[in-house]
Amino acid sequence: MASSDKSSGLREGDKVKYSHFNGEFSAWTGTAGVGFSWIQQQSSKQEDRILLRCEPFEDICDAVAAIFDGHNSSAASEHASKNFLTALSHQCGLLLATAEFESQSPILGRIRSVTARLRPQKTVWPRYLDSAIIKTFKKLDSEIKQHGDSGTTATVVLFKKDHKGGINAKVCWVGDSRAIMFTDSGVEDLTKDHRLANTAELSRIGVHYGMHNTEDKISSNTLVRISGKLYAKPQPIRVREEDLVRPLSTREDMTPEARTPVMDFEESGDSSACFQIDKQPGYKHTKSFVGIFTDEQGHAVSSVPRVFAGETRRSVQNTRSLGDRGAASAVIAHPEITDVLLPPSARIVIASDGVWDVMTSHNCWSMLQRTPSTSEAANRLLKKTLANYVGVARVDDISIILIDCGFEENLRLRAEFLGGK
Repeated sequence: MASSDKSSGLREGDKVKYSHFNGEFSAWTGTAGVGFSWIQQQSSKQEDRILLRCEPFEDICDAVAAIFDGHNSSAASEHASKNFLTALSHQCGLLLATAEFESQSPILGRIRSVTARLRPQKTVWPRYLDSAIIKTFKKLDSEIKQHGDSGTTATVVLFKKDHKGGINAKVCWVGDSRAIMFTDSGVEDLTKDHRLANTAELSRIGVHYGMHNTEDKISSNTLVRISGKLYAKPQPIRVREEDLVRPLSTREDMTPEARTPVMDFEESGDSSACFQIDKQPGYKHTKSFVGIFTDEQGHAVSSVPRVFAGETRRSVQNTRSLGDRGAASAVIAHPEITDVLLPPSARIVIASDGVWDVMTSHNCWSMLQRTPSTSEAANRLLKKTLANYVGVARVDDISIILIDCGFEENLRLRAEFLGGK
């Protein structure tokens, strides 16, 4: 991928970039007040995709950076990266039209007026945006499942300036393509990996699919079922802020036979809700459990527990993803969403698990905190990641995006800081 001006590695961003091969790119967008650099090192699978938009997108945001780490082919990551913004725009339009229609009702208009006074808008984001993001993830998930068995993670960061010049980020994700933030005081994980090491995810599966310990012979290996019933039954709704049984189901997307009552999100876009288990139309949902393979001597064959589909025995490492038709019903497409007001000196790193499988967030921060330019930092992170794979038979796809806030000013300050050392 062609990069920008070699002297600075920057240019005013005015286009959208999709990446699907080895290369690098740098850009500066004054509207959002951030500088971007991305770099990729694809393996023979070439399943990672990057989405980078360096210009405002409608009235939703001023810039977008996203990584989609595909598995079982690149079909899911390709579809999600190319269609995410279009789908988000469509869902925002539907929700906005609904809000305008409801505002014509005197009673609903009066209720909304009172609600607005009691709960004034405190964010730069449209109040319907969280719900639109959730619907977008669900729609992409359904589209991908209709065309194959591929799946993908999705970590999307939207940027928007407020009236005071502060840079706001909205982070939404499924899977384990992690986003972290550097500050003057250290490093903070903006996302939580949707893996079974995440106790909230393990709890979600255990609560909604029951607990069951048994063994099941598969060929010469034994499948040890850690949690989750083979034939789970829908349980009464249990509202838990961190848990979600099923992704949001809109009536227009469902066949009459598949429709079940669901709980609506609050007007604030609160995604802390719990839904009844239902079957998605057009493809089969299998039951879920968590397990690992062991050999005849009882030694673990798989290095980490995985989520298994009870009927097909297909397993995945991530507990949330887009696509993965035939995977366990515990693997959902409902994103987690968080809002962050970025400190003036913040640097954000978004990377696929090709990085995080061999490096911690703290090690990444320690290595890059004094590297002034995003392009130099991205290259340094790639080289260190590849070095950590020495002696490993298989090197995963590696995708990295670095974002600096107030980039032009921070570039000067970092250079002065390093010059004084």
